[in-house]
Amino acid sequence: MRVLLVPDISRASANSSFLLARSLARSLCLHGHKIAICTPPYAKVKNASFYRAPEPPSIFPLFIPAQAPAMETDLYQCRLSSYPYLRADLDALYGAVKRFQPDLLLDLGRIATVIAARTKHFPLCMHTDAAQYHTNAFQGKTLYGINRLLSEEKLEQILRLEDLRSYADMRFLFEPIPDPRIGEMEKCLCYQSMETIRPFQSGAKLCICFSETSLPLFRLHRILQSAFAGAHYPVRIYCMGKHHTAPTPIEYVKTIRPDFLNGARVCIHDGNPWVFNQCAIYGIPQLVIFNDGWRRSYIASIVRHYQIGIVQDEDNLTMASLYETYRALVSDDHYDNTCRIFAQHGLHRSDIDQLVQDIEKQFSKK
Repeated sequence: MRVLLVPDISRASANSSFLLARSLARSLCLHGHKIAICTPPYAKVKNASFYRAPEPPSIFPLFIPAQAPAMETDLYQCRLSSYPYLRADLDALYGAVKRFQPDLLLDLGRIATVIAARTKHFPLCMHTDAAQYHTNAFQGKTLYGINRLLSEEKLEQILRLEDLRSYADMRFLFEPIPDPRIGEMEKCLCYQSMETIRPFQSGAKLCICFSETSLPLFRLHRILQSAFAGAHYPVRIYCMGKHHTAPTPIEYVKTIRPDFLNGARVCIHDGNPWVFNQCAIYGIPQLVIFNDGWRRSYIASIVRHYQIGIVQDEDNLTMASLYETYRALVSDDHYDNTCRIFAQHGLHRSDIDQLVQDIEKQFSKK
């Protein structure tokens, strides 16, 4: 098949949608499919032809808007549901579709993908997110740009973003730990790992990932450096605005590779779904720094409910509070034991390769 990937590139290229697109491109390519991706240049992935998309208006070098409690509000405040951006994004998708001629559009969170699939009559496979089913109330004005574009394209308007999901031929989500609050959803397939499940060896390393936070980066860098500069164990950090450095013992990495968590004893992160997913799969205790954002607060609630880690409010983050919470996590065997139980169960379940096989079954004949 010829598959066009369309990831959500609203935040840094290290967000979970980009990491999932990278994993899907790799797996689809190994299965013999031809892959293309429609993104801005900074979010290219290997094994995929590139088609340029407009840069989101929310991309700022030193500031990320705080994630809002409702998904619709979050897109609105980042101007990702504004008419000018959506119009430009849809036109870019139309160009990619015309040149690449895909057999399938694989949507990873871009509103314009649904519109392109409907107007150009392409099969649509859509990634959804468990957090989307727990989003909060929002104002009607947040959908103005979307409904204006839908009207222009002679499609019916919507009352909520969830209405767009019904247009997909296949929907899928990743749940490393089943959430009974979601239940059985029509046409939505559940998988566990966003990567191919491989043997994993834990170690003494502390892995830290901040890709979703809205904290000022200079403050965040100072907190991390002060808390762990004297560590007697290796520390690997991905943080926006920092380039690769040699371990001293802190090693800053420029990108999040699939092996980012190798050798991890604990992981500190800010609610990145890919990092949460891989920690849960491999039994790594998590310290989640969260705010009231629709996705970050949901992930924190899962970590807290299943006791696979500790959560800390971003507003109260200091060098002392971060280090003390980290020490509480590593000194309590309860979290290790709980994570190990979930990991032993999860390693026998489905991963990204199973998703690709199911995509082949549903769409190869069409």
